[in-house]
Amino acid sequence: QNQKEPNPQIVVVTGGQRYVIEAGTVSPIEDEDLPAANSVCFLNQRILFLSNKGRLTYSAVSEATDISALAFVEAEGSPDGGVRVIEHLQEAIVFGTETTQVFRDTGAGTNPIRPNAGVVIPKGCIGTHAVAKLDTDLFFIGHDLQVYRLVGASFEPVGHYGVHRSLRGTTNLTQVECDAHYEHGMGILTVTGPDWTWQYNRNLKKWYERRSYGLTRWRVRGAVQFGTRTLLGDYENGKLYLLSEDAYDENGAALVWTVRSPILHAYPNMVSCDRLHLDFEVGVGLNSTDAYKATPQVMLRWSDDCGKSWSNELRRSLGTINQPRFRVTFDGLGTTSEMGRIWEVSVSSPVIRTLLQARLEGDVALA
Repeated sequence: QNQKEPNPQIVVVTGGQRYVIEAGTVSPIEDEDLPAANSVCFLNQRILFLSNKGRLTYSAVSEATDISALAFVEAEGSPDGGVRVIEHLQEAIVFGTETTQVFRDTGAGTNPIRPNAGVVIPKGCIGTHAVAKLDTDLFFIGHDLQVYRLVGASFEPVGHYGVHRSLRGTTNLTQVECDAHYEHGMGILTVTGPDWTWQYNRNLKKWYERRSYGLTRWRVRGAVQFGTRTLLGDYENGKLYLLSEDAYDENGAALVWTVRSPILHAYPNMVSCDRLHLDFEVGVGLNSTDAYKATPQVMLRWSDDCGKSWSNELRRSLGTINQPRFRVTFDGLGTTSEMGRIWEVSVSSPVIRTLLQARLEGDVALA
């Protein structure tokens, strides 16, 4: 979006076509000097368009549809074409399939958009939508299937083996998308494939999986900061949602919170498990006639074969409203295998879920 008077212009590209929205009217940009574009960005009152061949075309100042035949520059640091252009810290970052170049507005009367001399980053991007900004941070998925944060003219890996494995198992990498938003005051990067979603908490520097109920991925597609609020799109039905930090469901559907432990073992011996104490915040039931909300439960199951199969589910109460002195304990949990045991606890009720610590009482059973 530029600042044209009296009506700012918003430019959209989709399927190679370019459109301008002005005064509530959507019109195609029909200019033979402008090739088909895969992405667009705004830099110093100019609109920049990137083609698949790596041509970066720019508009006149504050006029998205005024494009000169000579108003372009080539991202030719490497002959790898163009994947995505995005503005970052007053520069235009042009991702190719194998390299990345940085362009700036010099303010010159002719050829104002020029590459930063000698700056060719040896890392490309897997797709147009595999890039996301979070204020001063720019994240992207490199052509080596690692997640990176751009730092000046270099890049810093922030990935995780699980994310790399999900990317490696994705047939069409152009379907992978990145988004970023704030949640509970934390910066969140979301990486989503056709049937999986990973999120990165920038503040905690931790990765975790996210799924919507009945799906293997998060149903959100696209996150936009709108003032102090965050709008989320639904990949399945096109609905828009308002992110609420006080909600523990997804538009009425269950939001299942799950924690899995690493393998607990005493190899080559087994472990007899007498009691498992879970230090939850309790008394979190809601003032409701719905037992699911009024008397929430925590669910426990385990695997003695490294996650290949799971036990039946056990349940314990998290306490009704104003019942703060309440202990969550499971007992009679049998004996692990020599391979050890993975513990999994879940909560699906729309209430506060806070697990502070856990303690297992038991003994090593000699093999």
